Amino acid sequence: KLADMAQVLQAREAQALTLSNKNADLQEAVNILKSQLQQSEEARETEMTDLNQLTEEFTQRISSMEKKLQVSQKERDNLKKDVQKLNKEIASRSAEEDQFTAMAGSSTFVDGNNQTEGILKEKDETIRDLMARGETLQAAAAELQHHQEATQEQLDEATTRVSHLEEVLDGKEELEKQQKDIIKKMNSVVERQEKEISNLRTELEDSKEKTRSTQAALDASYKPGRVAQEHCHKDSQVQETQLSAEMNAKEELRLALERSQQEARRDHESLLLQTEQHQARKEGHLRQEISDLQMRLQEAEARNQELSQSVSADRKPEHNLQRPVRQLGTGRAQPDGTPGREPSQLASSTEKERNATECALIAESKLSSLESQLALLRQDKSRLQAGLEMERAKLKPWRKERRGREMVHTEAQISTYTKALEEAQRESSLGETAGGGEDEGGGGTAQAAAGQDALNEKERRLMQQTEDSNSSHGNHSEQHPGEESAQTPAHSTPQLSIAGGQPHPSLKGYNHSSNREKGRSYNTGEIVQLERTRASMAEEIVKTVQPERGHWMNRPRWCQSIRGNY
Repeated sequence: KLADMAQVLQAREAQALTLSNKNADLQEAVNILKSQLQQSEEARETEMTDLNQLTEEFTQRISSMEKKLQVSQKERDNLKKDVQKLNKEIASRSAEEDQFTAMAGSSTFVDGNNQTEGILKEKDETIRDLMARGETLQAAAAELQHHQEATQEQLDEATTRVSHLEEVLDGKEELEKQQKDIIKKMNSVVERQEKEISNLRTELEDSKEKTRSTQAALDASYKPGRVAQEHCHKDSQVQETQLSAEMNAKEELRLALERSQQEARRDHESLLLQTEQHQARKEGHLRQEISDLQMRLQEAEARNQELSQSVSADRKPEHNLQRPVRQLGTGRAQPDGTPGREPSQLASSTEKERNATECALIAESKLSSLESQLALLRQDKSRLQAGLEMERAKLKPWRKERRGREMVHTEAQISTYTKALEEAQRESSLGETAGGGEDEGGGGTAQAAAGQDALNEKERRLMQQTEDSNSSHGNHSEQHPGEESAQTPAHSTPQLSIAGGQPHPSLKGYNHSSNREKGRSYNTGEIVQLERTRASMAEEIVKTVQPERGHWMNRPRWCQSIRGNY
């Protein structure tokens, strides 16, 4: 019973360890998810700040355009009033001239001629002045109309920009909704995992309470047997020491057996070699003796044939034949005396080998029992490893799904940034066309042309400076000149229109050049600000792409290309 309870306790301890390991893994996963949630929230906050900045900037630009449009409308109304007044004056003066001619008909002819000539001269002068003023007013009205059309175009562009910004805001809101949905899903997963962790903790506590209760019951039931348990523990310790000593002795015996087997093999091999050599020598001697005997037999036969006729010499060949036969018998007896020792040596060696094999069999049986125990332990280890692999396999699809979601989110952000850049480039090209039309309508005098030449020289210098500064920033140098050319007309057109509305044409070129210089300085400030915003956007894209760089090895190339385009 004690052994069964010990096995049950060991199994429960193993389950508790596995559950604790699972709990630690789940806590690590929860921490990772929390860190990812924080990163996504930080990225969303940065995006919201950028969006707010863009909306404020565009609202300021729209308000400034509306103010300029109102000023141009007021100027147009004033000019219309001036034209109406001039028309009234011309009508009144023509009526006065008619009355004066009617009164001059009743006076004398000479005085009438002189007076009419003077009046005609005055009228011609007044008509000329009025025509000159009318021409100036017509030019001013045409200029005002052109300015109104330009402002209307700018208003249309502003409305398109506002609609585009509204679309961008809608996209951002959709992205926020998607992020909120993802956060909700992740929160639900975290809550589910927390519930599972709480359930596991309750199960752990229940199992601990059960083990405590069983331990208390065991203690209560086996109080009289604690002494026996201690004796058993001591006996087990003694058995362990005996087993260790036996294992050491077995190792020593195994080594001694191996050594003895090696020595026996060597002795056996040496004996075999000796016996083989002895047999070979014996065979050689026997062959030599047989050859000698055959020679002697041949000689004896020859002698027998020669001396067969003589009777007196009959017994000599027999005597000669018996002598070599006796010598052959003595020769056989002498070599047979030496191999008598070999069977005894072989028997002793076989006895030693048999004893060694018996000891080896005993050691092998003990080793097989130990190997069976090792096999059981290895099976337990493989079972635990299989459980671990199953848990890891469960975690793999979840991690893949999370990485896929992060990649979709980053790709959506990159697509939105690329669309925003394309729209900015489109607006810059539209601004260049509008600025070119207004510059063509703005030149009128020689001073304006000189100011324009000076401005062109300043533009060239500024372009060279921006190219030198952009060459150190890498791929940013391809977009700055276009944006500079896109930004300069947008700010120069209002200055041209205001300068065109001045009544004195001699000061028109000077005011035009000064306004262009002011617009150029303002544009340089805006270019610097745009460069800073681009750098911040590139850093944000790099921050969003960096967490996935260890998982996708091929992604840093196109991420770097996108960063270069930004």
